Amino acid sequence: MKCPRCGSEMVKVIYMGLPGRLCYSEDEKCNCMIGPASWAARLYFNGHMLVFDGSYWRALWHWVWGP
Repeated sequence: MKCPRCGSEMVKVIYMGLPGRLCYSEDEKCNCMIGPASWAARLYFNGHMLVFDGSYWRALWHWVWGP
């Protein structure tokens, strides 16, 4: 998926158990985040996200219980 603001690739992330996508721009000027995780990050952001590739449910399991 491409970022709606800059067109760079987006990576899948989990924040507070919620899925989202975060812009992975090489110039680091775009910090676009979309999905339910973006709403949680607006309320409280502590800087810890899990970047994952593949299944959300498998990544959520590792986020909750560890590797």
